[in-house]
Amino acid sequence: MPSNEFVCSHPATISSARFQQASVHDGQPARYFCVGSQPSRAERGVKCGLYKLKYGFPSSDWDTVLNLLQRAEYAFDMFASTDMIRHIVEAKKRVPFLTMAPSPYSSSNQHSARYYNGAGFGVNVFLRCHVDNDFTMSIVQVHMDRCYQDDDPIVCYFCFPRIGCAVALRPGDILMFNPQEPHCISSRCNSDDQVYCISCYLKTRVVGLNDNSNLTI
Repeated sequence: MPSNEFVCSHPATISSARFQQASVHDGQPARYFCVGSQPSRAERGVKCGLYKLKYGFPSSDWDTVLNLLQRAEYAFDMFASTDMIRHIVEAKKRVPFLTMAPSPYSSSNQHSARYYNGAGFGVNVFLRCHVDNDFTMSIVQVHMDRCYQDDDPIVCYFCFPRIGCAVALRPGDILMFNPQEPHCISSRCNSDDQVYCISCYLKTRVVGLNDNSNLTI
């Protein structure tokens, strides 16, 4: 886990409409951050997101989150259907969209993500129910700063209110889900726990290069 919680103690700026749809809560000032490539706000195109390093975001923390995102991609390869994998691979062949890249200070053997453009990372957070306009299945992970055991207690639930389903999550669990199904993550089962949550995603606007004039797409 990132060593100094910088990732979570400096909340990312999000639009008011997005904030109303998918508010992040923890009973304290927001400790939630989004990293990776992202659509430009006031112009066409997609930014790699590494500009955040200029404002004090630790490169080691960036690469730690990238490592967790790449583990999620391995899970995607193992458990996603053939059609899901083919869908994203063919899109990547046709459109060279940006995925999350390593920091300039990372080791020489670290490479960019294959599928996901970014990740939302928070500590002790819970979300109101929302949907995301993502291109493919998203993946959520929960972690704690200790070694894991098979019989670890449940730390939180990932919920799908429309279908009346709640998935229990233990430390180290990875859950792949349809982001267009209304979803949310619960508060901690034990208020004394320090629970890190990371959500990996591929935004449709990133795949579309955030440019409606591009006739290739």
